[in-house]
Amino acid sequence: MLSAGVALYFAGDYGFRRVLGLRRAAVRGVVAVAALPAAAAGLWSAMAQLATLVLLLAAMLAVEHRRASAAEPSLEAAT
Repeated sequence: MLSAGVALYFAGDYGFRRVLGLRRAAVRGVVAVAALPAAAAGLWSAMAQLATLVLLLAAMLAVEHRRASAAEPSLEAAT
């Protein structure tokens, strides 16, 4: 059930960002879809499902951070 809630949250977040035209919406859409198979890990162990979701969310944050820092101009280049 936890992975279904995470998937539903990120599906709503994806839709919200798309409507408002905010950047980085696609990554959250991918996470919404990728969180659903984590339920299979939950059949084996609740800790495995939780660990899978934590790794998925950490990867999402890393990708968003990398994209945001690549899009922003460097302060050193301006001086």
